[in-house]
Amino acid sequence: MAVLFALALRATALAGVIDVEGDAYRLDGGRPVTGAWEVAEKIAVAKDAAIVVMGKNAKPSAVQNILQLLENLHVPTLLTKKADYKPLVERGVLKPTRTP
Repeated sequence: MAVLFALALRATALAGVIDVEGDAYRLDGGRPVTGAWEVAEKIAVAKDAAIVVMGKNAKPSAVQNILQLLENLHVPTLLTKKADYKPLVERGVLKPTRTP
């Protein structure tokens, strides 16, 4: 019984949010940085998963770069558009957590 309870508690993965606007990345609403590696490394160390939110003005190369880095670091990743992100959070589909 205790094992089932422990498994149920771990069902939700800790997920950091990476906003991509232009060629800059913003981790959990922090300051924008242009180095994808800095953001990907923090996610890989502190989180179980990443939610990449693609802004309207996001450069395709910037999105591809962060997705490739997260893939190479074996971080499970979800990609969504900025317009879809808020409704997904409000419905409880996504539950982001802040990166320490």
